[in-house]
Amino acid sequence: MEKVTDNLTKRKIQALNTKKTIYETAIELMEKSGFDGITIEDISKKAGVSVGAFYHYFDSKYDILTEIFKRIDDHFESKVFEKLKDKSSVKNIEAFFRYYAKYNVDVGLDMLKLLYHSNNKLFLSKGRFLLIMLSDIISKGQKDGEITDKMTPDEVSDFLFTVARGTAYHWCISEGNFDLQKKMIMNIRKVIPVIKK
Repeated sequence: MEKVTDNLTKRKIQALNTKKTIYETAIELMEKSGFDGITIEDISKKAGVSVGAFYHYFDSKYDILTEIFKRIDDHFESKVFEKLKDKSSVKNIEAFFRYYAKYNVDVGLDMLKLLYHSNNKLFLSKGRFLLIMLSDIISKGQKDGEITDKMTPDEVSDFLFTVARGTAYHWCISEGNFDLQKKMIMNIRKVIPVIKK
């Protein structure tokens, strides 16, 4: 029987490390050559794994993009969620989008350009932690009388994300020539009166 370390066997740890290597290699290659400029064979070769190993962890190159979205959800759940307590809902919304902009900057301009295209429907995925978290902030704001109840929390969330994604997209096509965090907060503050009660 394998020795368990922190509830993970050596085999599971190795599997997590292999998946991480494939992911990081794919991101590195995508940043250099673009999404369409690389193949699964390129990723596998550079990562030092077989093509079969790639397919063990990812169904396609698009799954790498899905992993990026999963990681932002994980980041917000583990690092941001607890920081958005004991403030007004409006302040929490501003802070939420400040963290969102920072995460986009950390991901990097080249990677963001890969995500912002009309074929990427991952932005519309329902049930993501990020979306649920924002809807919960909005719902609390509605209960506290801060935010309009003429729209559902999901409608308000969708409206705010449209502004935020538009700002991030503008940053991409402007080659990152402005401070995304400052612009994000400026734009969110401009639309806050629309959602305030």
